[in-house]
Amino acid sequence: MGEEREQGNLGEERDAGERPEQRDPGEERDQADRPEQRDLGENLGRGAQRRQGESAERPGRSERPTRPESGEPTRCTTEIEVRYAETDQMGVVHHANYVVWFELARTRLCAMSGFHYAEIERLGYLLMVTAVEVRYRRPAHYGDTVQVICWGERLASRGVSFAYEVRRGDELLATGRTEHIWIERGSGRPCRTPERLRAPFERLAGRAPTSGGT
Repeated sequence: MGEEREQGNLGEERDAGERPEQRDPGEERDQADRPEQRDLGENLGRGAQRRQGESAERPGRSERPTRPESGEPTRCTTEIEVRYAETDQMGVVHHANYVVWFELARTRLCAMSGFHYAEIERLGYLLMVTAVEVRYRRPAHYGDTVQVICWGERLASRGVSFAYEVRRGDELLATGRTEHIWIERGSGRPCRTPERLRAPFERLAGRAPTSGGT
């Protein structure tokens, strides 16, 4: 898992006289508010840069995770600016790139559990993809900024499934779903959810952590 992407932030004069030159306060505020880019896991819940003029408070637009009500899964929103290389001869984003965007969003959601996916692999486990489903509704184009929303849809004893939405503001461009099973890296065989990861993933799914198996 893991690819990435980045985006644009938010941003918001006086008598000259003998006073020193004043900088535009909106520009200063924009500089102060712009977060420094960090590792995917470090940057989660902070809001990578957005396109200027977009509202930070508009639902579904924030880079910050949506903290759920009790029983609801945590949703992570990742903003992606469409690159020219991601478009095809028809001038729209090639369908395969949506799966890549899902991977980036899923990696960030996993990091919200307290374990970046790279760390999960170092613990000796893999989340193997067993199914991918994408439904395309509207196209995205070069220069668009889209929001990829990811959340845990199902948590089983040996696997997990994630759901996705791709939006451009209020427009729903695509929906998707991926299914995964836990694999023991050393043997390559399926295994139960690693005990160390069970509670963090249950919290992401909006479930009360359990002490035993599921």
